[in-house]
Amino acid sequence: MGAPQTHGGVCFVPLHFHGQSFLLHQIRKMVAIVAACMRGAAPPDAIQTALRAPRVPTIPLAPGGALTLLRCWYAPYEKHRPAGRGSIHFQRCAAQQQPCPPAALPPAPPPR
Repeated sequence: MGAPQTHGGVCFVPLHFHGQSFLLHQIRKMVAIVAACMRGAAPPDAIQTALRAPRVPTIPLAPGGALTLLRCWYAPYEKHRPAGRGSIHFQRCAAQQQPCPPAALPPAPPPR
């Protein structure tokens, strides 16, 4: 987790995930449950409950509008890719891969 940042009066926290693969909506569910715990909308043990087998409780999705994928790294592919195949990491585009500028963030929703 990165340091909190404020843009237009709205606080954002950069999150970094490392994994070999992710299920559909897994990142959005992980963000939603952490945010709910931090805001007091879910009990502190909600994360442990969600990870407990055999049944995972229903977890809402975090809104996708504020989630930005900055970079993926496929180490196994790079390690074993055929000689004739190029990298899928787009190093030539690294200079353009910057965090989302504050002007591109959606406006804050009105308070409830």
